[in-house]
Amino acid sequence: MSQYLLNLHTVVASYLYVLIRITSIFVSMPVIGTRLVPARIRIILGILITVVVAPMLPSISAIDPFSLLGFMTAAVQVLIGVVIGLVVQITFQVVILGGQVMSMQCGLGFATMNDPQTSVTMPMISQFYLMAVTLVFLALNGHLLIIKLVIDSFNSLPVGMNFFNHLQIDKLLHFTAIMFSGAISIALPAIISILVVNFTFGIMTKAAPQLNIFSIGFPITLVFGLSIMCLTFPIMMSNVQDIMAQSFQLISKMLGAS
Repeated sequence: MSQYLLNLHTVVASYLYVLIRITSIFVSMPVIGTRLVPARIRIILGILITVVVAPMLPSISAIDPFSLLGFMTAAVQVLIGVVIGLVVQITFQVVILGGQVMSMQCGLGFATMNDPQTSVTMPMISQFYLMAVTLVFLALNGHLLIIKLVIDSFNSLPVGMNFFNHLQIDKLLHFTAIMFSGAISIALPAIISILVVNFTFGIMTKAAPQLNIFSIGFPITLVFGLSIMCLTFPIMMSNVQDIMAQSFQLISKMLGAS
């Protein structure tokens, strides 16, 4: 009877913990982890990948899923998926934050809409940037690369190994700082150009106080802001691709890959 339970625990462990790690990725990663993809689709996709991948992975030690060690092992697998999703989500938050700063500078802070992916209200510029980055992410097969990294992680970071030795908190916090620096780099051209425009308006108001600067200030500011956004869009997308590549490199290091 004990041998039968041991075999049963081995079979359950070889599929259960693999399923938990893979499914956790689908909960937190961009595009697939959004509200646009129903939860049942994500679960079915995780089960299908687990059934295909689990027999080809190294053998997993028999851990009773109902024991304290089993719960801790499952929690670690969830943590791995959440951390990986968080690293990739930072790339998307860069453009959202940069778009919010640019919207406030251009006078478009009031033009907001509800994002169907996150159900969060954000400015139109942020929504435009988010759609562009999503297309780049899919065009570069970022979703497939994340799945591949997770599957390869079972070789470099087997179930039961201490993930905290590979977590690299300092590098994760440093990469989080990239979100703010990247957002400033996106909005900085608009900030400088609008500052020059406002400075010019100040000189005009001082030279001709009778001129109603507020009637023409908003359209000019809006045109300048949109023009700068169009001119800097290719550079912004290039910077986003670099940040995305850094996120994949960080994930590889945390998962113990070479």
